[in-house]
Amino acid sequence: MALQHAQWNATIGTPCEFVLLNPGPGPVQEGRDFVRINRGSEPVASSLESLRRMLDGTQPGGVTPLRDRLEEIYRRIQAQQMELANNGQRVVLVIATDGLPTSSSSGTSTAVHKQQLVEILNRLGFELSVFLVVRLCTDDDDVVEYYNKVDEELELPLEVIDDLQSEAKEIRNQGNRWLTYSPMLHKIREGGTFVKLLDVLDERRLTPTEVSVFVQLLLRREQDEPMPRGAEDFCRALDAIAPIPLVYDPIQGCKEPAIKVSHVKWTVNPGIGNLVASNMRWLADTLNPFPGVLTQTCSGRQVFAQHELVF
Repeated sequence: MALQHAQWNATIGTPCEFVLLNPGPGPVQEGRDFVRINRGSEPVASSLESLRRMLDGTQPGGVTPLRDRLEEIYRRIQAQQMELANNGQRVVLVIATDGLPTSSSSGTSTAVHKQQLVEILNRLGFELSVFLVVRLCTDDDDVVEYYNKVDEELELPLEVIDDLQSEAKEIRNQGNRWLTYSPMLHKIREGGTFVKLLDVLDERRLTPTEVSVFVQLLLRREQDEPMPRGAEDFCRALDAIAPIPLVYDPIQGCKEPAIKVSHVKWTVNPGIGNLVASNMRWLADTLNPFPGVLTQTCSGRQVFAQHELVF
């Protein structure tokens, strides 16, 4: 995850920094405890190689002093807040963790440690307008439950992201079955995005308007004209896009279309669904001039015998 995000940021010219949660002994050292990726300074290839070496020399384990590291980051951002505002810039902070918050000297997470983490997250989100992403690197139910609860209870620009397959299932269960949640979408969300639709995908069913906007974000190329706003015209324009690109579906374990066109149509233009349902009822009545006969035959041979001469 980190290397790919570093490469993306280097390509688009966005400065980024990678900081270890548990730095080495003595003073913090660049290349050992943190790495900066900035296209305007040293060669990007050299910075990426430094990041690779730092990650290769790091293993999960030990304490999880999130509050301590976040306090340091808070002070740094606070000192640059005016400059960032003048430049129209905003900080995205991604926290990759596999454990509950602890102190720097103990591996036991207490209610005090959890409350301290909530407090510093509030300060970062409200006071400094930092966009926060918690990337969970564990399947421990207690850890996942804690961070999801933080996300639910805090009115913060905060996104808690689990692994690829878990996120895909959650998005599907929210009613967004029209979308194939691909590894690319997952990587974008992991790195932090200001596209609100990506933030709410796993929280609720998207509205018809939101679905049409999302589809355009996925399929429309920069040189293409915007797709029609009207539901029927949008659905006709959707038919003209062929073929729909294939992406990896983590639920099915194979490649699937990036969007499921039929599901999109039913979502964007509910009238289509009502028309189909109406036609199905008409067809059933036409094929069965004696209402109730087909349903009654399912209840037993005796009922069927009362009507078998009709057919």
